[in-house]
Amino acid sequence: MRNPKFNSMDSWAIWDIPDTDLTNKTPDERQKLFGDNYQPNHSPSEKLNKDLDAKLKSSKYVIAGMNPGNAASEQPVEPFSNFHGAKKSADYRLAAALYGTEIWGSFMTDVSSTIESKSDKVKITQNDVEKFENHLDELGIPDDVTIIALGTKTFDALNKFAKRDVKKIYHYSRSNGWWKAERVHGQIEDILNK
Repeated sequence: MRNPKFNSMDSWAIWDIPDTDLTNKTPDERQKLFGDNYQPNHSPSEKLNKDLDAKLKSSKYVIAGMNPGNAASEQPVEPFSNFHGAKKSADYRLAAALYGTEIWGSFMTDVSSTIESKSDKVKITQNDVEKFENHLDELGIPDDVTIIALGTKTFDALNKFAKRDVKKIYHYSRSNGWWKAERVHGQIEDILNK
């Protein structure tokens, strides 16, 4: 199940699902439920397809963050735990926006390996983007995959240097006080409908 080419920045867009019927819930209602149900530092990798190589080769989407935050240096690295850290990281917001879409379950990773929580201290270089795409190639992810960048800074770097198609959604960070699951779910639907 574990491909030796995975690294500590790699993860999957799956989170523990609240034990509540989410069918008729709005994305904002789901955000509260995912937040209440959130299990810190836990990636539910037991829910992954056993044949990860086949899953990667059939990928349509990859979610790309900018870089790991400072917590990456403070905790033991469990497989696929990036984007599944402390509750204060607020990645449950992303779970709420992605839930029920085709993008749920997609591969996720960061573009830069710089460990830093302050985004203004991180610069994504052309070399970072080339390493990122080489990593996708090594994992067998197709050239026609759509990269979904989390935030403007990540999108701008990928849009400038990446060979693959790039789209953007708002970053789930709590520093983005205006973030709404409903709005980001709409961005996801726009990506899926194009």
